[in-house]
Amino acid sequence: MKCDLRTQVGRKTTPLKTYCYCNHLTSFGSGFIVQPNAIDFAFVFANADFLSNPTLYITEIVIAVLYILLFIWARRQDKKDLLKV
Repeated sequence: MKCDLRTQVGRKTTPLKTYCYCNHLTSFGSGFIVQPNAIDFAFVFANADFLSNPTLYITEIVIAVLYILLFIWARRQDKKDLLKV
C-alpha cells in the first residue's frame, strides 16, 4: 500500500484489515467496501403520493399483476402435470 508523508501502514496489516499509523484527523478508506448513501425518510414519505410519482406506482402495479398472472399460469400447468401422472 502506498502512503503519503503523514501516513504509514502498520505491521499488523492483513488482506482483510489495514492498520495505519497517521498523524492527521481526516477520514480515509483503505478497503473495497463502499458506504451506502443515507436515506432521508422524511423526504421520501413527504413525496410518496401518487401525483408526485405516478410512474413508480404504475410500474409496481404492473409488476404485481404480471406476478399474479404468472402464478395462475404456473398453478394450472402443475395441475395438468398431476393429471398426467
